[in-house]
Amino acid sequence: SRWDAILELKMVMDPEWVEPLIELLHDPEWVIRWSVAEKLGDMEDERAIVPLMSLILDKDYHVRKNALKALIKFGEALIPYLVPKFSDTDPLIRKYTFQILLAIGDSIIPDLFAEIEKHNWIVDQRLVHTISVIKGPLSDVYLIKALGINSVKKNVILMLGHRNCIDAIDPLVAMYADPPVKRMVFHSLRRIDEEVVFDRLLFFISNEHLGLSNQAGA
Repeated sequence: SRWDAILELKMVMDPEWVEPLIELLHDPEWVIRWSVAEKLGDMEDERAIVPLMSLILDKDYHVRKNALKALIKFGEALIPYLVPKFSDTDPLIRKYTFQILLAIGDSIIPDLFAEIEKHNWIVDQRLVHTISVIKGPLSDVYLIKALGINSVKKNVILMLGHRNCIDAIDPLVAMYADPPVKRMVFHSLRRIDEEVVFDRLLFFISNEHLGLSNQAGA
């Protein structure tokens, strides 16, 4: 029976089965699509990534759930396939893209950061948002790095303030002299720690004025 075949499927790990299994993702019976999606996730063969992505909008909830779980197992290998989906016109595709990346965790943050400026402005904003939501020590590190990227700089300034990121104080203070972002920088610095920020900002402004005075006297 087909059910016996599904049970046998659990034992399959031979890469030669990947293509036949991919064909079964179109089977009319949801239980077949559900089982095959799980198996392809276990095998982690990259040939299955695009076919599995087509199942995240399957009409059956159980199939969609297994397709998402299977895709998460591919980790960083998903980046070239998933990131462009951040600009998809279907909000569900964008939602599932975010959920999959979030579930992979902070190991994917360096790869997400590397994708900034490779696509378009919308994708860039969604990339930094995803980085900011993923839990782990790498989020702050890469958001601070993103301060140097023009397409996302303004949003990242505000994100770091909302995150109360102490490590961002010095990089933000250094940006205070930049007129286009001065107000946002000040707003974010106030959210982090007014007392600490005031001392550093005063020191920065004093040194800035000192430098200008020295230039004028030269």
